[in-house]
Amino acid sequence: MANPLQEELLSMLSSTGMFHDMESKVLRGLLSLRSNGKKKVSAAEIASAASISVTNTYKYLYSLEMKGVVETNKEKNKLFWLSSSSNPFPRLFSFVGQDYLKKKDAFKKLENIYDRLVPIDRNIWLGEKIHSEYNGNFRERAAFLLDIAKEEVLITTSRALKDFVILDAVGRALKRGISVKIISSESEPETTEKLKTLGADIRFGNFSQSLIVVDNRHGITLDNSEGGLWFLNYSTDYKRKFTSYWNGSEAL
Repeated sequence: MANPLQEELLSMLSSTGMFHDMESKVLRGLLSLRSNGKKKVSAAEIASAASISVTNTYKYLYSLEMKGVVETNKEKNKLFWLSSSSNPFPRLFSFVGQDYLKKKDAFKKLENIYDRLVPIDRNIWLGEKIHSEYNGNFRERAAFLLDIAKEEVLITTSRALKDFVILDAVGRALKRGISVKIISSESEPETTEKLKTLGADIRFGNFSQSLIVVDNRHGITLDNSEGGLWFLNYSTDYKRKFTSYWNGSEAL
């Protein structure tokens, strides 16, 4: 019978972006052998347990050794085992953090250079009108709308605000001094408090449609199929609808 904790570990490896599928197979073999009481094992034993070739087993054992997940001896007839000297995952995460800091610095420089090359124009989309249905890419459109806000953002959401991209865009808008009002039919205390600390006004309530309205001229709706309507440079009655929902909502 498969060990649920073992399966959870193996299934999560791919989400880190740091482990090859073959490394996961090698780890599965090592974990299987360890659960049978074998701590130090040969590449041939691991290959048999993982159902892969011995050549591939050696290749990915060495890559796992470089990551600190596997240890080995220096004898001619090598044996391998899962590292119990220390947990390797905090160390691996530090490499991710280092890469993040490099990318953060690069994107900050890109932001500064782009500002010099392409100054921001207050005429959104150069004044062109957009009024169309869309399917998919909601968060990309939502983040764009939050970034173009000059005065006010109105949001109704049937989901707790958990998407990092959208939350980050909301935070940027608040830091620019934009008024942000949110009506949510779900409450996520930690996120709510963070947004309130940044200056968002949040209420708990019900509404007929999830939407974002920016400066009463730009916005997007969202239905259950991940699509809806998005518009730029159009006057609509969405602000009036939002105000009606707002007046019937409860402060958080």
